[in-house]
Amino acid sequence: KKEQQKLFGKAIKSAVDNGKTVYNMLPEKMEFKTLKIDEGVYLKRYRAGSRGTGKTYKRKTSHITVVLMQVEPKQKKS
Repeated sequence: KKEQQKLFGKAIKSAVDNGKTVYNMLPEKMEFKTLKIDEGVYLKRYRAGSRGTGKTYKRKTSHITVVLMQVEPKQKKS
């Protein structure tokens, strides 16, 4: 679980950094529009089995999608 948390944090940090450098967004005005984790492709892998055979298993992958949007800060009414 800790590895998953690291990867998710890395994806969010990358999205925020891209928003700052590529799109010139201010961090104070950034807001998450979409955070989505979808299933990716399955990779066929083999594990050693009994009597010298190879047992197949599917290694799961996922796609992380992070979409940011720029919002105007709400002004307080006086």
